Amino acid sequence: MIAVFFLASCGTHNEENNVANTDSIETIVVTKKQFEQAEMQLGKVVKQCFHEKIKANGKIVALPEGMVSVSFPLNATIAKIWVSDGNYVEKGKPIITLTGNEIIKIQQEYATAFYKYQSLKKDYERQKELVKDNIVSTKDFQQLEMEYKNALIQYKSMLSVLQLMGLNASAIEEGNIEKEISIKAPISGIVQLKNLIVGNYVQPNVTLFEMVDPAKLQILIPLFEKDAINAHIGDSLIFYRINEKDKLYYAVLTSIGKTVDNETHTIRAYAKPISYDKINLFVNSFVQTEIWYHDKLSWSIPEEALIKDNSNYYVLELIDKNDSQFIFLKRNVLLGISDNKRFELLDSVKNDILIKGVSILF
Repeated sequence: MIAVFFLASCGTHNEENNVANTDSIETIVVTKKQFEQAEMQLGKVVKQCFHEKIKANGKIVALPEGMVSVSFPLNATIAKIWVSDGNYVEKGKPIITLTGNEIIKIQQEYATAFYKYQSLKKDYERQKELVKDNIVSTKDFQQLEMEYKNALIQYKSMLSVLQLMGLNASAIEEGNIEKEISIKAPISGIVQLKNLIVGNYVQPNVTLFEMVDPAKLQILIPLFEKDAINAHIGDSLIFYRINEKDKLYYAVLTSIGKTVDNETHTIRAYAKPISYDKINLFVNSFVQTEIWYHDKLSWSIPEEALIKDNSNYYVLELIDKNDSQFIFLKRNVLLGISDNKRFELLDSVKNDILIKGVSILF
């Protein structure tokens, strides 16, 4: 247990270097034994780079090309599931395989449209030459031309559908009909399956799975106009999960909008996380952000060296010492911004101050 320290009133005194006037200035006497037992420590104020900050809430979102929702346009049954929920899957790898009569039927319809188009194309090209020599009537040729163009439209429409589904049109044209179709990953990313079970029936245009590319995640930061004015593209920022303030991550501001939202009265800004592969981010999760929009080099003091009394802050400045004791002045100081448990010191303090053990005395 540390012995009681001593307070001495020195009367009214004007301190230099912007120290506030007080009716009585306190001095604190700490014996050498007290100092050593409490493992107190002296130190000087030091220069530090402080970041002027904009604090704002943020939300993890994906770039437009970084998140996809996949469905299938036909009735089908799940034949196979190739991945597990939460797996990282490379673009082009199969996710699920579907089967069903409608898959076979659409291939048959394409084959019919293709053969009809090929047949009418030959007739059209042949009669196109004949009509020039008046061997066939213009009316008959116009009728054939209309049928040919309709067949061309039908063929190209069916071809587009097959391409979207990932079916091989050339193989179908050769008479090879597939009874199954594999739905492949349209992007590289984490897959989220929508309660899929082998043998289950799936309806048209119902989401089968979603994918998120971790490399395409960003932070949406709604900024009030007064803050958006100070922010700049390229500014560094830190962010952290609301319940994990001790785990800091870094990002860079990539864009700042030019429109104020009528409801929230904020401007959308976006930031790109640095080393995203080392951060486990989740779409739609919320984070706290601190944008560093201006750096300045100032005198700094550690938080543990400060004494707080209502709205005032004090430090213990060493004014004298000998072999048996240390004498400190309880000095009022003006503070600026804070950063990482250090405060900007707006006053000039030339002497040593007590930087460790202050809490034992107050």
